[in-house]
This record gives sequence, structure tokens and C-alpha cells, in this order.
Amino acid sequence: MRSSTWTRAAAIGLLLGGFTACDDSPPAPGDSGAQGGNGGAGGNGTGGTTGAVAGASGAGGNAGSGGNAGSGGNAGSAGSAGGPDASTDRREGGEDGSTDGDARGEVDVGDGSPDADGGREAGTDGEGGVDPTCTLAGSNPFGATLFADVSFPLDDGGTQIYPVTQSIYFPSGRVPNAPVVLEVRGAPSGERLARRTLDAAGNITGLSVSDVCGNGIEGGELVGPTSGLVGTALQNTDPFMSSDGLRILRAPARLCPKAGPVDATARLGLSSTWATGSFEIAVTTPLDLTTRSTINIKGSTRALLLSGGETDLVVRVAAQSSAFPLGDLEVDVSGLRDVLGRAYGNTLPLNVDKPTTAIPDRTLTNPPPSSAWVSRAISPVAQNGLLVVPTQIVLGPEFVLTVGLGDEPGTKTLRVKHRWVCSTSFSTPKSVTLVAGDGSTVDVPVTCGDVPADTTVMLPGPGPFFLIVHEGYAQPPRCNAPPPPARDGWELDEFAFAP
Repeated sequence: MRSSTWTRAAAIGLLLGGFTACDDSPPAPGDSGAQGGNGGAGGNGTGGTTGAVAGASGAGGNAGSGGNAGSGGNAGSAGSAGGPDASTDRREGGEDGSTDGDARGEVDVGDGSPDADGGREAGTDGEGGVDPTCTLAGSNPFGATLFADVSFPLDDGGTQIYPVTQSIYFPSGRVPNAPVVLEVRGAPSGERLARRTLDAAGNITGLSVSDVCGNGIEGGELVGPTSGLVGTALQNTDPFMSSDGLRILRAPARLCPKAGPVDATARLGLSSTWATGSFEIAVTTPLDLTTRSTINIKGSTRALLLSGGETDLVVRVAAQSSAFPLGDLEVDVSGLRDVLGRAYGNTLPLNVDKPTTAIPDRTLTNPPPSSAWVSRAISPVAQNGLLVVPTQIVLGPEFVLTVGLGDEPGTKTLRVKHRWVCSTSFSTPKSVTLVAGDGSTVDVPVTCGDVPADTTVMLPGPGPFFLIVHEGYAQPPRCNAPPPPARDGWELDEFAFAP
């Protein structure tokens, strides 16, 4: 079946004056190679059309894949004599029909690696000479988007074709002992990059990468400038992409350049966060990790804790030992570069939750206005002299409440009467933090209890002051599984500043 498929492709290619594809299978050795040799006799001008047709139909420009007989010098002459242009008809004769036998013996393009249909390359690249469509070469930094339609075997004996796309980057060019980065394109969030080093010949073996759902390639090889990337493609066919049901198909694949690298751009994962929270910068290309430290908040001297980007396309940003300034900020990414030295942009807008007013009645006898807080994933209620975050059992994200407390000059401590309402059996991380106007912070101890209890802390800095109430959740499993169901409540009874 593969031979007949190849023959149809070759016939179409001949009509178009030449046909190359990354994942064609070569014809079976034997007669086709022998006819290519006969075509060589016509190379002296006596074979004419007969030699051309024999060389073309016998190997479709793939004299090398016809076996030893077909890949000899005569087979190359067949392409030279009968091909439309011996210098360009790479499928029939290589680059020079008169010397093609020697050239084909010297150019090590095919190395016996599996092609996209599961076959093995024979002689040279399995296409009859150099395959320009699969070239990955250059002494300067470059990247490419690699692609192949790969036929994966199924349990019922059939096959299913899936598109496989990877991006590859050569930050210093494809030169000996230089870095290479391989990326799974179209992956969900999470790991998707492999950073490796080329060998002394500018090649590599054992290049593997997969995303958190198991899609990727393993045992990848770069051997020779026109071999493309060959290896075993991995495809997760679980429709829900959950970690409990990974169904990984495997098939030999040969990926060739389809386009250049994608543009280098950056965006925030979410356009807002809270003072003690974090945010993520999503980039479209692998990051030059030496430039990650240039990220900063414009107008702020607070040190940032930066992580990520080694194996994924996300930089995680948090305040190192304090909190972000509250309000509208600008994240400076002007110094950030990708592995090809390209800039991601200048600034990204970020909003940090900030109530527009403070609670006027610190005893909460009079219900505070909703403008005195900003909430995430919850709906606080002012009732019975309390500010209440109701207990819920939900499939949802963590909750955050930022409460404006105001300020009282000359004071040094804050007393807070509050409690966690812990009505679920699933334990989740919880915290209450006091944030000063300059971003300095202090933890406010609180436990689960039947009634609110007093806690007193030192003011960490100048006002105004904000209380950040946060309940997180355990990280979900891989892929698209939801977080565990859990949501406890919180109650604020009163607060007061004191000398």
C-alpha cells in the first residue's frame, strides 16, 4: 500500500516538474532501481526519453531508494539524461547526472532513520539526493516550525493521521557544541520545552520533549543538515486529556520545516492580581533565561521573585519579600529577549486589587459599603455586625478578599477579631496578611474556631493598610482536571488601631 501511495505521489510530482515531501516512503528495492540504471545509458544522449522515463518512474527521482543497483552512478546518469534538468531534478538524478553516482556516495543525507510513514531511508535521504524542504542549517541564530502528518497505528489494526508540530531553535546557529531548543507547539500550559546541546558535528540524538498531556516526540535525531528531525511521535488520544486516562499512540516520524519561527510576543496570563499574589507572563517563544531578571514594575523598587521559562513559556512573577503596590501598574518587559535575541515588547498593564474606600465603622455595627473591599471568586456579605465570606462547596478557584482598613497616624499596632469557618474536611492553604501602603507585610495569625478571636500585630509600615484574606487550593492533576472541591469561610468581627 505504501509503494502504491508513493507511486501516485511521484507521478503527480513528475507532472509538476519535481516533487518532494518530508514523509514519503521510498519504493521497494528491485526493478525500479534497475530501470534507473538503464536510464543512465541514455545519459550519453542515446537513451533519450526512454532512459528518462525509466529513471523517473523507477524511482520517481528516487534512484537511491531502489537498492544498490538503482542508487549507483548509472541511476544518477538516468536522471541526468532524461530528467527535465539534471541540475535541478533532484528526484531523478541529483545535482549532476554525469557525476551523480559519486555525489550520492558522498552526501550523507539518509542515515537509515525512520521516515514519517514508518519506513527507513535508503542510500541517501530516501528522496534521491539532497532534500531542500527538510534543511535545518545555518551559522547564525535561526528557528523553524516543523511539521508532519503522521500515521499512528490503532489497536484495531487501522491507522489515524494526526498533525504533529514542533518548533526548533538554534540560538547560536547549527554549529558544533551549540544550544538547541525543541518545543511542542499547541501544548496546554506546563512543560513543553527541551533545552539541549549539539554535538561536535552539529547533530544530536536522544532529543525528547513532551507536554503535560503526553504529546511530543522521543528519541529525536538531527543527523545531517537536510535530514529534518526524525524520531518517535507521541499523540495523546484521550478526549478529556486527563492524567487518569492518557492514551499515548506512537509512530515513527520525520518532521521538516514548514515555516519560520513564530513572532516573539508577551502577554499577561491575567490582567490583574492581588497584593500578595502573583502573575504570569506568557511568551510565544522560548526565553533567553539570562534576560529574565530584567523584568520589573515601573516606579517600584520592590524586588521581584522571578521563576519559570526553563521548560515552559511562562514567567511567574511575585513580590520577593513583601507585596505589590496596589492599583494600576506597568510591568516592564523591555529587556526581555527570546533565544533568538528578539524583544517581546515594552510594557504590560497590570491592575492590583485596591478598594476605593476603607471601612468607616471599625466595629462593623454599621454595615460597611462594598467599595471597601475587592473580592475574587466570592461574594462577601455584611450582616449582623460581621463581614462574612460564606462557606461553600464548589468546583472553583481560590478566593481572595482585599479589605480597606484605612489608617490612624501615630499608631503602632492593629488588633483584628476574626476567624476561619472550617466546615469542610478537605484542608486548603489559608492566610490573612496585613499590607502597608509601602508594600511591606506582616502575617495575621488566625485559626478555625466557633467564634472570632482577637489577634494583635505590629504595623509593618506606613498606611493606608489593607487586609488580604486568601484561601487557596491544592494544585490540580495534569492536563484539564478541575481543582478539588473545597471552600471554607471567614468572618471579620471588628478591628482597631492602637499606639
